[in-house]
Amino acid sequence: MDFGQTHGVTGSVKVNGKERIVHKFRKQLSYITQEFAILDLLTARETLVVAADLKLNSDIGTQKKNEMVDHILDILGLEKVMNTPVAKLSGGEKKRLSIGVELLTNPPVMFFDEPTSGLDSSSALQVISHLKSLAEGGRTVVCSIHQPSSKLFQMFDDIYLIKEGQCLYSGPISDLTHVLGEAGFQCPSFYNRADFAIELASGERGNNTERLVAKFNNQLSDMLDHQQDGSSEETSILQPKAPNINGTAIQISPEDEIYKDTSYAQSVWRQFQVLCRRSFLCSLRDKIICPTVLLLPGYFLTDQPSDGTRFLQFWFICLLVSVIAHNQGLAAGALFNNPQVSIHTCNYVTHLKMVRAVVFSGLHSRTFAVQLERQLKRACMLSILHVTRRIRIN
Repeated sequence: MDFGQTHGVTGSVKVNGKERIVHKFRKQLSYITQEFAILDLLTARETLVVAADLKLNSDIGTQKKNEMVDHILDILGLEKVMNTPVAKLSGGEKKRLSIGVELLTNPPVMFFDEPTSGLDSSSALQVISHLKSLAEGGRTVVCSIHQPSSKLFQMFDDIYLIKEGQCLYSGPISDLTHVLGEAGFQCPSFYNRADFAIELASGERGNNTERLVAKFNNQLSDMLDHQQDGSSEETSILQPKAPNINGTAIQISPEDEIYKDTSYAQSVWRQFQVLCRRSFLCSLRDKIICPTVLLLPGYFLTDQPSDGTRFLQFWFICLLVSVIAHNQGLAAGALFNNPQVSIHTCNYVTHLKMVRAVVFSGLHSRTFAVQLERQLKRACMLSILHVTRRIRIN
């Protein structure tokens, strides 16, 4: 999410009338980026469990954490795919899983950077529907969104329309066309309001937007004057006595929560344990690392030379055998015209051939070398006897 100019600007950021302390207020906010990093080898439930072990306090028991994880899976509609690896999830399911990771700490304010980017219309609708339910549950949800459909646009409560860093409109969606019409920008009948607003912000409807900018600045000035006139503990935006002109009030209760100490939820040793367990699970499921580690005992127990080139040859041969066996299993299973049988046959043939290749490859190599040595010695002895006999005859 690009917030525009960040240098050469002075001012203060206040929350509920108090100066914001960044390192103490950060825990109350959640920012989900457009590309959220999730490990592909973990399942959806394991991803949430690991996040819970790292984010939640140590005084919360395992049973309570599991209940929280199951509840998040339920409200995000991920209970049917909770045991599915992340790599096999759809784009919308991955977006919802990234939301679930942040929901573990129950943040009151959540920011989303283009949550519908890269999703089809159905997946985008599911994601926005879940965000709508979160907002109805008492959270403040802020999204940056481009080219929403009419149905998606209708699900938002308030919008903030920006053109070249200046606000053209801020307020409820229901008042959008009325405010734009007063400024001379009439939305055609039966036209998508979202498309009209985007066209206005991009300059396709003209560049005479000074009236909209001036109107917003006047509203902002009136709002600031109203807050200064009633700036006391009783007039906190937690319980506003007058409607908020510029948007939705941030609901955080109690107010002192935003200023409490926010140290790490877990100790360094506990974080190390959780990360090691996560890395171990990923390594076990990795199709390259795990077989390579399992090859090492079989290689050295057969008294193979400690040579990197020799081990790479050994590893490549095992890989070649597994690929051939995999294809043979698929071909054999295809005869039954049943994908399930094909997969089982493929796994059986692959394991059957790999057992012989991995466990006995070194033994077979040594046996062949011993037999070859014996044959060469015997051939040499026969040659010596033959030469000696010819010398005696001569």
